[in-house]
Amino acid sequence: SSGINAEYGEGHVLMGRTSKLLERLSPCFVDSIEPHLKKIVKSHVILSESIATSPELLRNMRLKEMCMALEEENYLDCLVSVLEYLTDLMTSHFQMTLWVYNKKPKSEKSEANKLNEDNLYEDIYGILTRLSKSMWKSMEVNLSVLISSCKPTCKLEEFLRILEYAEKFIHIGEIFSSMDAFNLRSNIKQQSKVFFEHYHKSRMEDLRTMLENDMWQRCPIPHSYFPLDITEFRASTNLLKSSDEVLESKRNEKTEKSEKSEKSENGADVTNPEFYTLFKGLQEENPFGKILAEKLKPANTRSASLSLSVFHSENDTNDTQNDNNNSNNNSSEEGRLITSTTINVVRFIGKYLSIMYTLQPIAYDIFCGVSLLFEYYIYSVF
Repeated sequence: SSGINAEYGEGHVLMGRTSKLLERLSPCFVDSIEPHLKKIVKSHVILSESIATSPELLRNMRLKEMCMALEEENYLDCLVSVLEYLTDLMTSHFQMTLWVYNKKPKSEKSEANKLNEDNLYEDIYGILTRLSKSMWKSMEVNLSVLISSCKPTCKLEEFLRILEYAEKFIHIGEIFSSMDAFNLRSNIKQQSKVFFEHYHKSRMEDLRTMLENDMWQRCPIPHSYFPLDITEFRASTNLLKSSDEVLESKRNEKTEKSEKSEKSENGADVTNPEFYTLFKGLQEENPFGKILAEKLKPANTRSASLSLSVFHSENDTNDTQNDNNNSNNNSSEEGRLITSTTINVVRFIGKYLSIMYTLQPIAYDIFCGVSLLFEYYIYSVF
């Protein structure tokens, strides 16, 4: 807390141990990142039955090996716990930097005292602002290791949550350090490719099974039935309609970011209104701590994430059956010649377009997947 930071700093100044205070800054804010992350990951790895019976296996494991040993059901909780800790560390750094900034003498004093205090607080402030870049580099490296261990077999909804949380953390880190998260974004892009390749392979296998087992009987749908009546396809078109506004806002963000980076090349700047407002808010509530608290609530009180609402159950067969049942109510007039496989292909395309909107760095790869789905369907039918 800010009170502890103030007492800790004041104590070292009063005892004349300012050199020790300066020496402790790097171990507290930079060197402690990897060991603490290992503790968090270890606490989730040990939940595995195979590891719980042989905990000595963890003794000599490196962070990468621990991350690879994480079971799928514990991965998301581990990631959120890590992001909560790293955000708390940045907030703690902000509190100490703000305390030092406010302690810098502003009134007239004797030349000797003024010189000593100016040198002391200027040194501490300079070290803290530079440390923000070192902290972010260390966070990027260690978080990249954790994200690289995400298994491509995880569910689509879970993977999209991982990306959502990572993007939220990157936004905080880029403001904190005045640096772009090139390495972390590159790692996320690579992991997104791996995940999508596995997801696309599964969908192609599903389509092959549907085509082989389809009885090629007409679905009882009304003449007015249209692809937009399919939930996934309608959701994807709604997203694409708003894409121009999103792209424009992202361009404006990039322009503002480049202007700010020129002004704050040293690192954390408490005089920056955006930086100050963000971390004042984080002092009140850590967003990742809130996510963990939400998970502890009863299932019926949890709030659904809006960004995931367009991605419904992956049980496409059941969804198709529901669509067919709904259309039966209006099937008095003769409808189009459509089979259940046709409806599933449209559903897959809608889902792919929605994923493409979310995973924009690999949008081209996803669109190629849409083309392959459609071409395979046409080839099989004709």
